[in-house]
Amino acid sequence: MAKPGIKDPTVLRSTRALRTLFSRPVSGLVGSAVAARLVTPQLEKLLSSAAGVRGPAGQAASLIGASVIGYGVGMGSMAALQKLRRQLIAHLLTYKQWIFEQTSTKTKLWAVLLKLLVGPGPHGLYEFEDVLPRLPLPTLEQTCSKYLDTVRPLLTVEEYATTEELVKSFKANQGPVLQKYLSDRRRKLKSWLADWWLTTAYLARRESIAVNVNFYMMATVKPEISRNPIARACQSLHVITRYYEMIQDRSLPPDMIMDMIPVCMESVRFMLGSCRIPGDHVDTLSLTANSRHVIVISKGVYFRLDMYALDQDGKSRILSNAEIKSQLLWILEQTKDVADVNAVASLTADNRQEWAKNRRHLLTNPVNAESIREIETSIFIAVLGDRTPRDENEQALLGLTGDGANRWFDKGLTVEFFDKTTMAVGNMEHSGADATHFNIMWEHCLQMEEFGPDGDIKVVPGEKPRNLDPPKRLSWEFNNEMQSAIDRALQQYNDMKSDVDLVIYHTKYGKRWMKKQNVSPDGFLQMAVQLAYWRLHREITKTYEPASHRLFALGRTDNINPVSDHSVTWLKTMEEPNVTDDVKIRCLLDAIAYQSRVRLEATAGYGSDRHLLGLACAARELGMDMPPIFADKAYNLPMKLSTSQVPTNVGYYSDHLILDSCVGGFGPVCHEGYGLLYCNMANDMFNFNITSWKSCENTDSGMLAKALDGALEDLKTLLEKKHTSNGAMNQRKG
Repeated sequence: MAKPGIKDPTVLRSTRALRTLFSRPVSGLVGSAVAARLVTPQLEKLLSSAAGVRGPAGQAASLIGASVIGYGVGMGSMAALQKLRRQLIAHLLTYKQWIFEQTSTKTKLWAVLLKLLVGPGPHGLYEFEDVLPRLPLPTLEQTCSKYLDTVRPLLTVEEYATTEELVKSFKANQGPVLQKYLSDRRRKLKSWLADWWLTTAYLARRESIAVNVNFYMMATVKPEISRNPIARACQSLHVITRYYEMIQDRSLPPDMIMDMIPVCMESVRFMLGSCRIPGDHVDTLSLTANSRHVIVISKGVYFRLDMYALDQDGKSRILSNAEIKSQLLWILEQTKDVADVNAVASLTADNRQEWAKNRRHLLTNPVNAESIREIETSIFIAVLGDRTPRDENEQALLGLTGDGANRWFDKGLTVEFFDKTTMAVGNMEHSGADATHFNIMWEHCLQMEEFGPDGDIKVVPGEKPRNLDPPKRLSWEFNNEMQSAIDRALQQYNDMKSDVDLVIYHTKYGKRWMKKQNVSPDGFLQMAVQLAYWRLHREITKTYEPASHRLFALGRTDNINPVSDHSVTWLKTMEEPNVTDDVKIRCLLDAIAYQSRVRLEATAGYGSDRHLLGLACAARELGMDMPPIFADKAYNLPMKLSTSQVPTNVGYYSDHLILDSCVGGFGPVCHEGYGLLYCNMANDMFNFNITSWKSCENTDSGMLAKALDGALEDLKTLLEKKHTSNGAMNQRKG
């Protein structure tokens, strides 16, 4: 049995037998056997009376005819049953009350029926994609009402009155026309939102995708287990390539909620073998099927490393860990004396229009064109770093930014292994896939890591390395104009990198304590973030927290909008010395309850942000004047707090890792804002990544981390007072 966290496509023998038993061919054979016994006599009589065919010839013809009829009926009946099964699953998946009422009798009966129909796994990667329901379209009234609830705490009384009038006018005038357009679009498309979201949120954005779009993850192996970066690198290259194989042959088991509720897996195909291609006005996503190589970068030198080689029997098989190790060591030997680092990758960190122009220029040279083709069609990129991060903060910063020369930011995945340490990072391009997909692959890779007693790769007895060709070194030719463009892009990128203010913060308690207080850990942390921000900046700000739309076809995310009238009321009570603890606790619980409710509503497809975006896109597509509601201050408030929680179980079962190092992050979405990502680590700690821009005089990641630590301590003290007072009261009653 595979370890927890590993995506294992192996089908149990009992499951395989069950699937074979209910397959169409077996049903056809059963039908043929039944028909041969029951239908043959009737056919024999029919042939005798109608065609005069008797004797052995008649018997043989009747047997063959009955068998063919039975086989067709058996096959057809099973096909009809399989179709009915999928129709029933599709119908059951439209039920979303399970999100809100998980213990109701109706939900329990629904779950039993769905579990039976889905059957035992593992299933095929895209097996349930065509039965997922379409993303709901909220009513205009629902979204407008929720929108007003969302912006009211963020505006002055006068500003809110203006917004309220604009919303009222929108509902009476342009809104119904745009809503009908979305309704028609929903009937025609698998998702009324997906292509608009991809273009608007990602591909049409013209600023640099470095820091602004890409995100990172990281983890470090305990030094007592290994200090060997090459041992870690060769295992990662092998496992990630295997993961890509499972995506390509569709054997990667799909994500399932409670092992029975399928979710959208469409974005998985953009994780590996993908590349974002810059355009003058809008980018595109390129996918390479069945790629055979990775790109390895060492000191700015690019190598094509073929991940497959022929065995003695002539079959192509993936390189073993030992073979990959020998290839990586060869690359390090070739680059040990490199002094002038090629920084062509810095062009990918430029604004998209400039990078599109420079890419076209590079492609006019056949040598550069070949190198770019090798990079863009690779499975992913691996970087053999020549530096050792001082601490986890520098490790995280390098994960997010690289050094300006070793991140081809367009690639779906880049992994870097540092010198003389098992610190490692991954950098991901966000357009095609969200962090959840990469996190699951990350957990899979971490769980597959195994080291020998000396910290090197494990020796496989009897394994004989093949005679491999060395990796192919990629060449570049730059004229003066292109070299100037590279120098300018590198300087610009170094300026941006040095402007990133990144801090890793670890909480002193975690999910276990929060659960004991009967509060939602996510809601609790969101309120702690609000309190920290309020104390530091004395303002209420628009906050982003994603809710997953993966219950729906082509689903990505929506915004929960955790700030509310309830959270603002609670924040104010926390600053009032005359307000009792009971009142503060009641207001806190109200704020958490609201956040939990809107989170579930957004998960069920009834958030407001994506619907409003769809209405704006519809106006643009129809050639209408943009409704004033979308030019209003309320709609265009900066997202000064961009937060996200990546659900991970790595802290529960990865004993070889330093848990403090298991985190990821992203940059702030506006210059005067913060980016916050948090991960649960084994119930007793959350790891936070906090980013901001040093050039903004009003933000400070370290100060926000300090404020967050204080807020969490105050909330812990507050809720423990409640339990203490309740315990004392119960003793008095006793």
